[in-house]
This record gives sequence, C-alpha cells and structure tokens, in this order.
Amino acid sequence: MLSTNRKEGELTAQFCDRFDALETEWPQFIERCEADHPFNTYSWLHTWWEHFGGAGCAIATVRQSGRLLCCIPTMLEGTGSKRRRRLWINTHSFRSGLLCDGDVPEAMGLAFDLIRGLKDWDSLTLYYLPTEYGVHQALKDQLEHIGVHYAVRQDMRSPRLEIQHSWSDYVDSLSGSRRQAERRKMRMLCEKLDARIEITTGRSQHLGEMLEDCWAVSRNSWKQAWGSAIGIDDRLMTFYEDIARRNRDWLVLGLVYLGEKPIAFEYNLLYKDTLYNLKLGFDEQHKEVSPGQVLRFKMLEWAFQANVKFFDFMGHEAEYKNRFSNCMMPHETIQIFGGSLSGRLMACYELSCKPLARRVRRVAKSNLKDAIS
Repeated sequence: MLSTNRKEGELTAQFCDRFDALETEWPQFIERCEADHPFNTYSWLHTWWEHFGGAGCAIATVRQSGRLLCCIPTMLEGTGSKRRRRLWINTHSFRSGLLCDGDVPEAMGLAFDLIRGLKDWDSLTLYYLPTEYGVHQALKDQLEHIGVHYAVRQDMRSPRLEIQHSWSDYVDSLSGSRRQAERRKMRMLCEKLDARIEITTGRSQHLGEMLEDCWAVSRNSWKQAWGSAIGIDDRLMTFYEDIARRNRDWLVLGLVYLGEKPIAFEYNLLYKDTLYNLKLGFDEQHKEVSPGQVLRFKMLEWAFQANVKFFDFMGHEAEYKNRFSNCMMPHETIQIFGGSLSGRLMACYELSCKPLARRVRRVAKSNLKDAIS
C-alpha cells in the first residue's frame, strides 16, 4: 500500500496496489455509480492503462465492511517542475465521471483526503466530467468540507440524440430540404456509384479485416495531415483493436465500400441503452459524394431499429453532429489544488488573480468604448 489506512466511522480508505485486484467486484460496483458508461468499466480502464498508463499510479479506494464504495484512479501527468495528477483519461475517452456509490457521497471526501496525503503533486485535474451527474456537486461539497481549494472550468458540450419515436417519425421531423439532401446523397453514393454500406457487430467473423479497413480509411482522411490518424499510430491501432476484441458485444462498426475500397467508417460502442460514437472518418478523395454523412444517416437508422435510447456523438459539438442531435451533455473540468507551496500559489492565481484580471479587462474595454462613443 502507498499509505496507511484512514478511517471515518465505518468507512476505510486505502490505496490499492493493483487495479486487476478489483476486477471481480467492479461490475457490481459500477452499477451503483452514477457514471456508469463504457469508459468507466473495468475492461476499458484496464485496457487504457495497458496502453496509456504512466508513472505514479495511485488508486484510492474507500470501503465499508469490505464493500467497495469509491474508487479514484490517478496518475502523474507531465514532468519536471509541473507536478500534476489526473484521472485515467485522455482524448480517447472524452467522458469521465467519478466512481462513487450514490448512497455514500462522503466516501469521495475520504478518498480525496487520502490522495491529498501524497506529496508528489500540486494540482489534480479531473477532465470531462458531465455536469448532469449529481456526484460531481457532491464532490465539491466534500472538498469544501475537508478544506481543499478547487477551480471549475466549463468544458465541451457533447451533442446527443434522444431517440423517442420511430425512424420514420424522426425522418419526417427533419425539414424538407434536409430530407431531400440526405436522400440525394444516398442515391448518388449507393445507386449511381454502386457503393455498399455494411453495419456489423463485434461478433463478425471478419472483425480483423474490418478493423484494418477502418484504419485504411483513417490514413486517407484529413486526420492524416494532422498526424492524428489512428492508422499511422501502432499504439492507437492496438488499443482500439484490444477494446474491440475484449468487448465484442459492445462493438458496432459501419463501413462504406466503393468496389472493394473502404471510403468511410464509424467505430461505435453500444453500452446498455446508448450508442457511443468513438471514431469516424472518410477518404478525402471521395468527399464530394459525402460517404461519411451517408454512413452517419444509416448508422442512426440502425440505432433506431436496435431500440437504442441515446446516440451519443461524443466530444465537442460540431455542425455535422448538431444537425442530427436534439440535446447536449455539458462537461466541466475540476482542478484541485494541493497543500504544497506551489499548490497554494496555483490556487491563488486561478481563484484570485485570473478573475481579477478578467474584471480589469472588462472594465477597461467598457471605459474605452464609452470614450470612443
């Protein structure tokens, strides 16, 4: 263990040496947590750590009579003078959420008090927390209760489609011009160019070949020029292949083929009642026939027919996502400051100096506008 146990009433907090020691109890634990989504499952976190884990692993747990109530896995971030910790998350998750039994929110305070005892960090950043989770407000209450300073930054808004009616009703709800545009794209791609669209689950016998087709599309997408395409990064390809093979019942792949050449793909996870769109792309050489948009429309139809409740577009909002969505999931990032001198200085800067500077700029801008007018 990294630290001695801490007790408060019947609750006991301690660091767990190995994440795999929690595997057998994790399914029951996550069902009692508000943040029950694929990126907090044991399979995802275990696979994520294998590929992206780094130094300074510290897994704070809180139990009551042996029952797991709270788990906060953190790691060191960055090097040198910037002593920072963060949750096990990066841009390949885009969704976080604190894992705590909803009936015992005070367990979070004990977990973070345990983490605060580590002397290797000045700030702890909790990225991509959905604001709709009540557990995050409970965290703020617990941090204030134990006297820890923190700052909150409003983060991305992720578009979602709440599926309430039939597919035909949804299509009818679109404007006439939108319906015509989608049908025109479909006719151009599938009838005139004889393209075919395949949507399959992770149980396909050809999973390996279909994943390679996805990466081939990514190598010809705009992300290639930015250096962020999955298909040019062995670590990313292996990560997403491991996620697919370890969670075949979740995986939903969509591909568009022109002849034998793949020209668009979607990589989705169906977890409980929500279809999460993790990755997508299209071949830039065929963008004039909109293969990505046609595939998106067909994937939405598949979701309706599969009785999915939510289609989660994930990540930041964008026009190509917003056009199909009917609600948003706002996120926030919470930065917690440590008790070291550097941590206290960071807290002073974030909580006092930056707000003051913003107020000064607003007043100066207002005065300048009045002087000009």
